[in-house]
Amino acid sequence: MNLHKFATHTGGSNTQYTSLDPTSSPPSFLQRDGSLSLQQSNDGRSNTQGSTAVATNSGSSKSSSRESLLASQHSMAENHVASSYSPGVIGTSSLPDIQMTKATDEAMNTPLTIPHISSAAGHSKNSAAAETGRPARPPVQLVGRKDDTPKALTQTVANKLRPLLPVQQRLAKNWRLVYSIDQHGFSIHTMLDLCANEKAILLAIKDTKGKVFGAYLNEPIRLSPSFYGQGTCFLWKAYRSSPESRRKDAIKSFKYTGGNEYFILCDPDFVAVGGGRGKFGLWFKSDFLHGYSARCPTFNNEPLCLDPSSPKNADIDAQQEFVVAHLEIWAFDST
Repeated sequence: MNLHKFATHTGGSNTQYTSLDPTSSPPSFLQRDGSLSLQQSNDGRSNTQGSTAVATNSGSSKSSSRESLLASQHSMAENHVASSYSPGVIGTSSLPDIQMTKATDEAMNTPLTIPHISSAAGHSKNSAAAETGRPARPPVQLVGRKDDTPKALTQTVANKLRPLLPVQQRLAKNWRLVYSIDQHGFSIHTMLDLCANEKAILLAIKDTKGKVFGAYLNEPIRLSPSFYGQGTCFLWKAYRSSPESRRKDAIKSFKYTGGNEYFILCDPDFVAVGGGRGKFGLWFKSDFLHGYSARCPTFNNEPLCLDPSSPKNADIDAQQEFVVAHLEIWAFDST
């Protein structure tokens, strides 16, 4: 915004400023350098720049009349500026007297310097570097399983499952073994008793063909005449990422689709997770010996005991039976 200086002489030499809209054309009595120019008034009298004398009939006016007329003309000019440029303009009377100095003049005419802003690519690169500099989260600690107990869930699979869990369970430092058929026996009643006081649990099964799969359940398994649970439940299976891999080092999960609310069902004769169209996503008998997995609307899952590369997975009615070798249930401890 430009500042135009108007010098008024009312017995002194105070200098005042008013700001003008730079997009507007200057009033007719302003010169390019901001000074007052002559402007003819209705009665033939004229305004002059700064303290220039007001023109009158040659030599006939008195000194007092000239001073009075000069003050009147300057007042008219100031009122004209204030009325014509009132939007966004500060009146001259509202600003304090400013003594223009060389330093002030230089500051007003110095271009604004904008600091350098790094590019998005550079920002991403720095963010990535900062993230890699953070200490890695410690691996999951599997506690409560005896050294000689056969494993359904390995630490490698547990670490790959953790990012798929809800936040509260993801932050758990220890996963605690609640029930194992190898450690606690083949009894659904024992399993239900041990799970009674737990919250969310992870079910892991290893079949006789070496396939590892299971489910995350937001509530413990309990006898119920109808389905229960919530949409945080999901099915999962571990598999080889390549034919040459000797370890099951990849996880495929099947999250809730919204198709129905058939999450968890427990009967004295079986346990099931997911359902619809007369089939279950995961089902096993209460003797923990046999079971099957089929595609269901709840999770739209592949049969869990099949490799992802199996052509049977493309079948909407895909179903595969399995024989249980090891079965475990894990709980999540934050401390």
